Amino acid sequence: LKLYPNPAQEYINLDLSEAAEFVTPDDGKLSVKIFTSYGKLMQQNTVEINGDFGTELNISSLPKGVYILKFESGSSQRTLRFIK
Repeated sequence: LKLYPNPAQEYINLDLSEAAEFVTPDDGKLSVKIFTSYGKLMQQNTVEINGDFGTELNISSLPKGVYILKFESGSSQRTLRFIK
């Protein structure tokens, strides 16, 4: 899982080509949550994995700071950090 650009301003692009490894075939969905570095949930999205392994998230409403992007599907999860 990769995100770019980092630091970001308006949008972050997610490369989900490796996400298929831990997405359950039943639903093919991936929960994407953005938290502050203090753990406050700022944004939540659901991304469908259906052969298109890239998506863009609008982060323009987030204030400048350090964020944690958390991917979840079933019992699997991964985190990435980014700066706005």
